Amino acid sequence: DEGCRTIAPALRTMPNLKDLDLYDNNIGDKGCRTIAPALRTMPNLKTLDLRNNNIGDEGCRTIAPALRTMPNLKKLSLGNNNIGDEGLAVLSNVVPAMRKLDTLYLNVNKIGNVGCQCLLELIENDSLQSLTMLNLGWNPNISSEELKTKFKRVWSEKGKKGRLRF
Repeated sequence: DEGCRTIAPALRTMPNLKDLDLYDNNIGDKGCRTIAPALRTMPNLKTLDLRNNNIGDEGCRTIAPALRTMPNLKKLSLGNNNIGDEGLAVLSNVVPAMRKLDTLYLNVNKIGNVGCQCLLELIENDSLQSLTMLNLGWNPNISSEELKTKFKRVWSEKGKKGRLRF
């Protein structure tokens, strides 16, 4: 959290920043509370990398309002964290606001069948039209082969030519 307290004031002075890579900084849920206000001041971000930061469901709840203010975001990387179904449900409420989002990494988390179903519904409802890459790999709690098969079928039916990983 100390690192987040240090960087947050600087981030608030960079509204035109395009890419923010905070990979592997052990931000955690507490750090998310610290940087979320700064993220809200960055509407021009195209890439946000928060991989490998020990972010859980609470962290997702904290940064979700900030994500809603990023209409230009194309790539969101949240892989290798501790995000479960509850966190993904929160994210599922905000990612449709990111109309340009084409890449979403959620691999190596704690997402289960419920969270996967939330994403599937967004794909079915055309709420993620620009999405071409979705990585849900190494989420062992996504255990329903029927759900994975349905997801792959819908992905294909919606004309998604990009990669889908389980």
